[in-house]
Amino acid sequence: DPLTTTTVLPTVVVNGIEVVADFSGWSPGLVGLVQVNFVMPVDLPPGTRVSIVIRYGAVSTQAMTIAVE
Repeated sequence: DPLTTTTVLPTVVVNGIEVVADFSGWSPGLVGLVQVNFVMPVDLPPGTRVSIVIRYGAVSTQAMTIAVE
């Protein structure tokens, strides 16, 4: 099955650094779940906790925090 992509690629904000997503599409078999693939900025040291926000135009997600290894 081909992946269904969103009509717009989101902007991902990682600790204030804007990154363009490589892929944004509906997750197969999971209703209402969108998968977003992006590359983390290279200058984040391991062990850093980063804030991530995903923006589709004027609509943004709540900030999420993850650890970088």
